Amino acid sequence: MKISIVTRNVKLTKPLEDYVEKKVEKLTRYLVNQIINAQVKMEVEKYRQIVEIKLHIEGHIFKAKEVSSDMYAAVDLTIDKLERQVNKFKEIQKGHHSKHPAKQEIYSLPDSDFKDIEGTKRQDLKTFSPKQALNEMDALDLNFFAFINRYTDKITIVYKKEKDGNGLLELNY
Repeated sequence: MKISIVTRNVKLTKPLEDYVEKKVEKLTRYLVNQIINAQVKMEVEKYRQIVEIKLHIEGHIFKAKEVSSDMYAAVDLTIDKLERQVNKFKEIQKGHHSKHPAKQEIYSLPDSDFKDIEGTKRQDLKTFSPKQALNEMDALDLNFFAFINRYTDKITIVYKKEKDGNGLLELNY
């Protein structure tokens, strides 16, 4: 697993770097061989020590941010938050099997139908609650995110509105 640490207004000492790496490495016990990389952002604003950590696994990103008066305490709080997210994710994965089998493409359209489209990206729909989907959309820095709604079993899209706020579009099929 690759761990990248970025600091702002913080001198990254070797003991602090070792502490962060040790704490992030502990998360691998929950997601054995699944964590692709971890991004740690540490900054100081006046008397606030801020730590934000993003864990990337295939198909999902976990993100936590905490503030404390002590950098080590902020790291601990952030790791605790990530542990809760990861445990919840594992419980959901263990106890919830998708009711929608993978659908195969049964037709193809001529390339002329896609002349204004510059690229195609295929993605499997995963089951999320709307709140989890919003968090995923924010973590991936997207304008919209498609998923299967855990509560309705319908294909749903959360999106950022042009002004303020977010929207939810539930598709009937």
